[in-house]
Amino acid sequence: MHVGTHIDAPAHMISGGKKLSEIPLEQLCGKAILIDARGEDKIDSSLLNQKAYGKIVLVLTNWSQKFGR
Repeated sequence: MHVGTHIDAPAHMISGGKKLSEIPLEQLCGKAILIDARGEDKIDSSLLNQKAYGKIVLVLTNWSQKFGR
């Protein structure tokens, strides 16, 4: 179960991808865009747009409201 703020490393989804410990901290800091996905049935590429290209993407889901249920 994924609860709270976290980062998925490429190794989590891509065979041979980098682990978080192999990614420089500088790559995890920078300009970001917030995508409001509250009320969405699924989160997929349709939620992304050109504004997100090259930026850190934060996705607001409000799933934290369901914690413990």
